[in-house]
Amino acid sequence: MFNFALVQPGKFDLRCASVGFKTYRQSGLVMETGLIKTDAIQLEIAEITETIEVTGSASLLKTENTTVG
Repeated sequence: MFNFALVQPGKFDLRCASVGFKTYRQSGLVMETGLIKTDAIQLEIAEITETIEVTGSASLLKTENTTVG
């Protein structure tokens, strides 16, 4: 539970993030003076992705004859 006691009245966007979880976003939250607002936020487990990049170069093939190089 979080308490934002010194927030001015107005419209806000809420973003919650933690490593290993999908980011939670909620737009258009209206805060008013003296308002107590409670919401249950449940972070979903994020997908784990891994990228492997392989780089290299092939030997050039001479097209005039059958030699490589």
